[in-house]
Amino acid sequence: MNYWRPSLLPAEDATISIFRLGPAAASAISLAKIVFPVKNGLSGRRPAKPQPFVRTSENLILQALRREDQYIEMRLIECLGLAREAEVSFFLPHHGAALTNLRGQNPQSLAGGPVYRFRVRPQQIITIRFQAGSRVEAIQPVTEWDRFVPLAKRPALHQYGNYKGHPHRSGP
Repeated sequence: MNYWRPSLLPAEDATISIFRLGPAAASAISLAKIVFPVKNGLSGRRPAKPQPFVRTSENLILQALRREDQYIEMRLIECLGLAREAEVSFFLPHHGAALTNLRGQNPQSLAGGPVYRFRVRPQQIITIRFQAGSRVEAIQPVTEWDRFVPLAKRPALHQYGNYKGHPHRSGP
């Protein structure tokens, strides 16, 4: 099993992983060695013993983990190039999980919890949504840049039109 533990230091077993999993997978795994602490539910006065909150089978790499609305969304990639069963253990509080498409649509419920098993295709991108007990506010896109630009540079900012994407420039 692989534990998701991001770090800036290479793992002791990085060399073994390179030969077993290949360079891309080994690189991702070798950067995964610091454990994020999860509160132990006590008074909060004692430090919690660090423990992982995500564990995957060795054929998966965790790419992203985020909150969206009432969900905790996890994006994973099958890294060995083999069709077979995969496993994800998720130890944060949640009320069920579902496989979805990349946009979080067409949910297919997963049985189990906190350990979930499912089939994957070679190099498949997997999205799992875990039902959280609460909602978070929707992310508001930035539509006004003035607050990020110093006063002296704002006139130059407003010289540009309301373009989407990069404005076309003619000439050599």
